[in-house]
Amino acid sequence: MDTARGYLSKTELMAYVPGITGTDTEKLALIARAEALIDSYIGHQDQAIYPLRDLARAATDNTLQLSANDTQAANGVNYLKGCSIDIIDGTGEGQTRRISGSALDGTVTISENWDTNPDTTSYYRVYQVGKLPRRGKDLTNDTVGGQNRYFRVIPVAVKQAVAAQAEYIQQMGDAYFTGGDSNMQSESSDGYSYTRGENGTNGKGLIAPAARSYLAGAGIINRAGGQIIVPNTII
Repeated sequence: MDTARGYLSKTELMAYVPGITGTDTEKLALIARAEALIDSYIGHQDQAIYPLRDLARAATDNTLQLSANDTQAANGVNYLKGCSIDIIDGTGEGQTRRISGSALDGTVTISENWDTNPDTTSYYRVYQVGKLPRRGKDLTNDTVGGQNRYFRVIPVAVKQAVAAQAEYIQQMGDAYFTGGDSNMQSESSDGYSYTRGENGTNGKGLIAPAARSYLAGAGIINRAGGQIIVPNTII
């Protein structure tokens, strides 16, 4: 199981930061929290996947076939892999799953079976949770078995930054990030910015210094509202 953004796996976290402690569930929660903060810090990005909304054509225990109007899946096999899908109306309303694969005919496979199988009354929403992958940058494709297949490529600097942020969260403790020690007065999530009071803890920010260094070294600039460019480095 991965996080909703899927920037970093538990195995990668332990490779980058061997000293991280906790159960697998706690590590996943830590990664998810770190990813959210890094996403906020890097600001606006042109996401690779446009949101999709329509009625399902069909469904099974672990699949759903998108409307014929939603043609992004036809770009290539697994083009929608890593996105989330919500059932927002009709049969199965209230369910959210992560897409583990997508086919050219618009059939998406989910990571965990539906509690209630959707049907043709089910109105879905497919969307990319994270700022990455970015359009034209973090999706690569190749011909495999005669079909055009897509792969997500998260830049190394982002993986390193998430790992450093996870370590920072564990080192600083929850209170620092919930307002007590951080003395954070305001925060904007689109084009990351925050305001600290005069009595903030040692003047430290919410983003790990090492994370900022990794991102800056890769050309990522914390510039509120601006387009931030990340080199497409493959590991």
